[in-house]
Amino acid sequence: MSKVYSPIKPYQTRLLRLHSDNDTPDAPLICDLYPADILHTKFEGLGVRAPLGEDDHIAEYEALSYAWGSPEKTKSITCNGVGFLLTVNPFQALQSLRFSRNATRYLWVDAICINQDDYDEKGVQVRHILQIYQKATKVIAWLGAAPEDLAHDLAAASLFSDHYKGKPSMDLDNFKSVYR
Repeated sequence: MSKVYSPIKPYQTRLLRLHSDNDTPDAPLICDLYPADILHTKFEGLGVRAPLGEDDHIAEYEALSYAWGSPEKTKSITCNGVGFLLTVNPFQALQSLRFSRNATRYLWVDAICINQDDYDEKGVQVRHILQIYQKATKVIAWLGAAPEDLAHDLAAASLFSDHYKGKPSMDLDNFKSVYR
């Protein structure tokens, strides 16, 4: 039986390769972890150490920042062929971010890419976080799943914004009609 984490060197982190859902949105989340060299700042991305049969390469990736939410790990994914428990917010983010057709996505997600049970590794990885975020092609901020009334909230916020910018569009009837 394989394990999720293999040791990494002090100049490395891990990248998560998120598999697509193959046009099945409810398909289980599957990912692999790859050791990645944190390269000199002149290089974009991270140097991925590929498993046997693949070429090492510099990978562009996105870093995921998410609201912590409940600390209970209630959601299951498969990582490196092994069951892995996550909290709700990173799970929902990965579900939302995975591609739908035969495509993979490289991400850095602290809850998975750092062995949270290895305090020595966590100490080393925390020192790399700024550089990891700087090297990402983008940082995705996940605040949680959208509430059902998000459209109404955004419309109301827009009305307030227009009002405070001096536009006369804000009146109580208009606000009430949007926020019902």
